Amino acid sequence: KHPHDTIRKHVWFHPHFEENVDRLVAMVGVDHIIFGSDWPHPEGLARPADWVECLANFSDEDKAKIMGGNMMKLLNLDDSQNDRAAGTQVA
Repeated sequence: KHPHDTIRKHVWFHPHFEENVDRLVAMVGVDHIIFGSDWPHPEGLARPADWVECLANFSDEDKAKIMGGNMMKLLNLDDSQNDRAAGTQVA
């Protein structure tokens, strides 16, 4: 198999806010991009949820995948747990 095929199957990415998310999605697909805060490390954003602004070119469905849906799937968590988490707010 080509290395890209292996990566697309077994690796998930959280790009930093300085990185080109569009380019990464073109390489590995939206289903393998996840949100992460990098907290408490200084390379993260002061308000981690603001990272969604880096996803302006994506559909609402793809934003939902990246901001939580892909991680839920990776961890084999069901939608009822996702719905419960959706009601929380990030300070």
